Amino acid sequence: MEWELHKTFVKCLISMPDSNQLYEDMEKLNALYEELCWGHDDELVFSHENGRVVIYNKTKQEKEQ
Repeated sequence: MEWELHKTFVKCLISMPDSNQLYEDMEKLNALYEELCWGHDDELVFSHENGRVVIYNKTKQEKEQ
């Protein structure tokens, strides 16, 4: 699993015209985790609705039900 993630990360770096963009996006996601008090092990679900990216914390949502 770790190798697959590494290969995906490297592929993203190679295919991105601005390699710093990936790191900037990761910083934004880390800030989002902190602001919403999400754990770094929480499972996130990404989807698209009306041209927007929607992210919800599946782990937290399951605990609340």
